[in-house]
Amino acid sequence: MSRWCRKDATGACFPLLKSLLGKRGVQVELSGGLSFIDEVVSLEGDTGAEVAVFSSRRRVAVRDIELVQWVADLS
Repeated sequence: MSRWCRKDATGACFPLLKSLLGKRGVQVELSGGLSFIDEVVSLEGDTGAEVAVFSSRRRVAVRDIELVQWVADLS
């Protein structure tokens, strides 16, 4: 099963990020073109200023995330 969210005019991927807390293998693509696979450790902030915290990366503003996809199998 693959869960994903692509940011569009209606909003960001905050609900999917919240459902993926603690799961390994979350692929993230940022608005600047950078992409990575990591684990969502926590979500912080109020509506409009949410920040996703990843296990091996710094905090990322949710508004800068263009794509979130759960990668079920990392092998």
